[in-house]
Amino acid sequence: MEAELRLLLLSAGSLVAHNVVDALGARRRRCILIGANSVAEAAGNFRCDAAYLVPPAAAGAAYIERLGELIRDERPDLVIPCRDDDVLALAMLGERSPHAQPALLTGSVAAAHIMNDKLETARFAARHGLPFAPTARTAREAIDLAATYPLPLIGKPRRGNASRGVVLLRSSEEIKRAFESRPDLIAQPFLDPPADMDALIAPFEAGLPFFFSLPASAQHTVQVIVGPRGAISRPSGWLATFAGGHAVENRRCEAPELLEAGRAYALAAAAEGWKGPLNVQLKRTPEGGLVAFEVNGRFSGGTAAAAHMGFDDIGECIARFLPGTAFPPLSTSESDGVQKYLRSWPVPRRGVAALQASGTWRRE
Repeated sequence: MEAELRLLLLSAGSLVAHNVVDALGARRRRCILIGANSVAEAAGNFRCDAAYLVPPAAAGAAYIERLGELIRDERPDLVIPCRDDDVLALAMLGERSPHAQPALLTGSVAAAHIMNDKLETARFAARHGLPFAPTARTAREAIDLAATYPLPLIGKPRRGNASRGVVLLRSSEEIKRAFESRPDLIAQPFLDPPADMDALIAPFEAGLPFFFSLPASAQHTVQVIVGPRGAISRPSGWLATFAGGHAVENRRCEAPELLEAGRAYALAAAAEGWKGPLNVQLKRTPEGGLVAFEVNGRFSGGTAAAAHMGFDDIGECIARFLPGTAFPPLSTSESDGVQKYLRSWPVPRRGVAALQASGTWRRE
C-alpha cells in the first residue's frame, strides 16, 4: 500500500488552496488533506478529507493557538499556508516552537513581514539592489512620483491580495483624498499601461459603468522554492494574461532575465530567513526592462496552471522539506500554455451543518 502524505491546508476555501489540490493531480490519492478555514460555506473545505472551522487569521493569537492544536491533533507532515495572513501566523507559530514537527512552509517572522507588507517588500528589494516598482508611502511622495511617471498611479493597501482595495489614482486631488481616507495605502506607477489609457480614465460624466475592468494585460510571474537550509530550486516562469482582475491564460516564459530575477529574489529572501515558495510578479517598463511590483511567500493562483506546464512546485516542496518521502513527480507536460475556465464545486449542506455545529467535518 502506498504511503499517505498528510497535508494541512490553511485557508482551505481560498483560490490558492484550490490550485494546490489541482496541482497534485492524480497524486491526490496519495494524500490525506486536512483543511482549516474560517468560513463554513466554502467548497474548498470539502475537497479535503477533513476540515476544521478556525478563527480568522485577523484574530491573531486565537488563530495561532488553534493552528497549534490542529497540528498536535492531526499530525500533518507539511503545513501549507494559502493566504498572506497564514504565512505570517505560521511563521509566528514556527518561532514559538522551532524544533517541532511538522515542516512549515514559511520562514522567519521578519521574512514573513516582507511578504505580507508591500512597503516592506519595497525596502527589502532596495536593500538587495533588486528591481522593484517605485513605491510611495505618503500623498506627498505619490504626487512627486506622478511628476516622473504618468498618471494614473496605482494605489493599493500595504497588506492585501487579489486586487482587493486597489484603485487608480487619476489626479493629485484623488491622490490626496485616497491617502487621507486610507492610512495603509501605498502608490506605485501603472507599469505597462494599455495604449488607450487616457480614454479609460476619463471622468464618468454620463454615469458609472455597471461593470468595469481594464483591458486584458500581461504579467510576468516567476516562482522559486527556497529549501529549509536556503538552497533554491530552478525558477519556473510564465506570462499571465489578465481580464477582469483574473488570469485567463498562462504561457511558459523562460526568458533569461525573468529566471535570473527569480533567482536573485530567492537568494535575497533566503539570506533574510525565508523558506518555502516564493512568487515574484513583474511587469515590463516602457524601456522593456522587467520590474517586480509584488512578492508573495506562498503558492499562487497560477500554481495549477504551472503544474500543467510541467512546473512541479508542490513536488519540489515535498522533496526539499520532507526528504526521503516517496512522492512521484508530475508526468512530463507537453503544454506551453494553459487556459482557465470557471468550474463549479458543490457546497454540501450536511458538511456545512457539521462545521457550524461542531467545528469539524470528515469525509464519510
